[in-house]
Amino acid sequence: MQSHEEIMHWTQAISLFREVLEGDWDGNTDAVLGTSFFLNSLAFIDVRPTTVPRIASELRLFGWLRVQLGFTQLIWRASLRSTSNVWLPFFRSSVPDAVWFYDERPGTVGIPDRFVELYEVTEVSTCDTHTYLRPLRRICRILQIEKKPENTIRFIQFVQGMSTNFAQLLEDLDPRALLLCSYWLGCMCCTNLWWTRNRSLNECRSICAFLMKARPGWIELLEFPAVCSGFWLCRT
Repeated sequence: MQSHEEIMHWTQAISLFREVLEGDWDGNTDAVLGTSFFLNSLAFIDVRPTTVPRIASELRLFGWLRVQLGFTQLIWRASLRSTSNVWLPFFRSSVPDAVWFYDERPGTVGIPDRFVELYEVTEVSTCDTHTYLRPLRRICRILQIEKKPENTIRFIQFVQGMSTNFAQLLEDLDPRALLLCSYWLGCMCCTNLWWTRNRSLNECRSICAFLMKARPGWIELLEFPAVCSGFWLCRT
């Protein structure tokens, strides 16, 4: 639980940051990106214990994830209109294969059969017309990467494949959207960093607990996120 002082400082920081974004910040690109990265990290931090999965009403709270979506837009604008001596070079060197994550191909090529069926992907499906295809293709790429802390920035590429509509599906507890999110969180669990650990474990376990009851036939699909987060799947 955040203290009154923490909430006050957080609110003030967001307010001041919004004022900067409303102006011309092209000459302060690194300061803006650095502040955004810091605020995103704070939003991702979860101080709750990792022992009890959240109930459905709490699982709907994905504000911490919506905050991450804004950073993608800032990076995009900075890469087009601004100069950066720190952050853009950092991300380019950290994710030299970033283009590889942007798998925008239509159809089913490269997607496991079980996901093709579950997400009803057809040969005419496109990332712009199919609700799940873009984040699904991101997950298929990310699952091919070694699960270690050094790849944290690569795992975060999943968020760049998300839209506000997909975030809304998560808040509506859409099972298929939650399953994709659990796979991403499972990868994030493997990073075991101070600012990712509790959030990744808590959210991943909570999604597994919810889907185990809402979709009991998905036990095999839940095996990956369950193993990564240490969640015990009850097999009948």
